[in-house]
Amino acid sequence: MTIKTLSYAALAERLKCGLETARSLVTGEVATLKARIESLQAELVKLEATAARHRADYERERDRADRLVSELLKVTTNTTNEMAAKLEGEIAALRLAAEGGADIMGAMASLDRLPAPWPMTGRAPPRDSWTFADLCVADKATPNPVRYRRA
Repeated sequence: MTIKTLSYAALAERLKCGLETARSLVTGEVATLKARIESLQAELVKLEATAARHRADYERERDRADRLVSELLKVTTNTTNEMAAKLEGEIAALRLAAEGGADIMGAMASLDRLPAPWPMTGRAPPRDSWTFADLCVADKATPNPVRYRRA
């Protein structure tokens, strides 16, 4: 696109109007463009402020999510450690029962009445603790889930 520079007289001749009319048209266009530029700059300032607020919200929510994930990982680790300790105790008891020639199913029934190892957590145990049988039913790993019910 070629840009031509016209004098007011050439513009007036081309538009077939007077010199003052051509001058007022140019002045009006310039004023309109300046007003449009100012309104766009004001809108830009508003958008930048909105973007800053959104960024602050994003940062706050990201920090919150990081804290929640960290807390979830700690709780998961504690729960896994507690269950592992309980299962290790049950395995040891079953091995002792097997070495002594005792009935394995009877030993499992007696293990179901043992409390969970909660003192390590510093929290009170739940009203009814989970047993090995509950884990089998939850996993559907046992062939006969009716045999192992919560006490």
